[in-house]
Amino acid sequence: MNIEKYYRIEVKENEQLIVIRVLGAWSLDAVIQYNQDLLATIKKLNHQNGFSILYDTTQGSILSEEVSAKIMEVVPELERLGLKKTALVIISAIIRMQATRLIKESALSEKTQYFASEEEALGWLAP
Repeated sequence: MNIEKYYRIEVKENEQLIVIRVLGAWSLDAVIQYNQDLLATIKKLNHQNGFSILYDTTQGSILSEEVSAKIMEVVPELERLGLKKTALVIISAIIRMQATRLIKESALSEKTQYFASEEEALGWLAP
């Protein structure tokens, strides 16, 4: 599977921040691979003090219910591994509504903020 058409996972220099660039519409197979790749990336980090995630959804699409549910399955493991904060860069009102609903259904609502730009998100995530 060519994951480059679905997402890119980047680790920022201090290794306490993971940037995920969401690209296009995701298939169920893409989400399964994404969950595996994300957890593998986190487990390689030096994250004893926790880590944060920035999701850039500016090139993403609405997700099906099945895909959304599969994405959220990884949340308990992210929290167990030390997730501190999650910033979502969202410019689409529809994607923001979907993200808000998913976040409210998880334990992430108090640790998550929405932003119109990556610069704003990085400012909030800064230690």
